[in-house]
Amino acid sequence: MSNLMPFGGNRRQVARADEFDALDRHTRFEAAQIKADADLQHFRDLTEARLADQAMEHTTALVNRAKQHLQDCPEAASYLEPIIRNYAANAANRVAGRRFQ
Repeated sequence: MSNLMPFGGNRRQVARADEFDALDRHTRFEAAQIKADADLQHFRDLTEARLADQAMEHTTALVNRAKQHLQDCPEAASYLEPIIRNYAANAANRVAGRRFQ
């Protein structure tokens, strides 16, 4: 079967449906490595985004819990604020420093 097809009275070259098969063995290997690297980077990005989202959710939950406790005992503010600030800073550092190598 020809890879030429009529178009407007002319015959034009049409690219193969699967150009990957047309590559030599070494080039296919390199292309597969590039795709694997891109897939891994995508996974890392998704994982880091999920960790950041969880850290934000947990920090928000702590702030909301602290507000509830402060209604009962406003004097606890000086103790609760550093706990939340420290948790949030540590969570941010863990997310920012996370590497999957």
